[in-house]
Amino acid sequence: MPGFLVFFVTDAVDDDLASEVRSRVRRLASSRSWIGHAPGFFDDPDPGEGVRTTGGYLRIERAVGEDAVSLLSVAEAVSADHTVTVELQWQERVLGHVRAGTADPGLLEAVRRAGAG
Repeated sequence: MPGFLVFFVTDAVDDDLASEVRSRVRRLASSRSWIGHAPGFFDDPDPGEGVRTTGGYLRIERAVGEDAVSLLSVAEAVSADHTVTVELQWQERVLGHVRAGTADPGLLEAVRRAGAG
């Protein structure tokens, strides 16, 4: 099933953290060929609730587990290096969290299944 795998920082985000997320997603996007679409970055300084929303996404049109795992790796690195919590969602459904670099049990498998239907 086509959709979007998304990660975003759930803790407070300042300009430095937003820049770091952007840089890591861009490096990932240019690091290799992608089965589908390359990942992208988003940063909404004020989505209406006063909480900055910053993260990355991967548009998935068919099951591409390794592409999805690559995006998870960026989320884990951001979480570990900045001691923040990152949430991962598939089709706006929460798959789990990465807290200070440690993923919830079963998150890797859930990310691999993203887009499989």
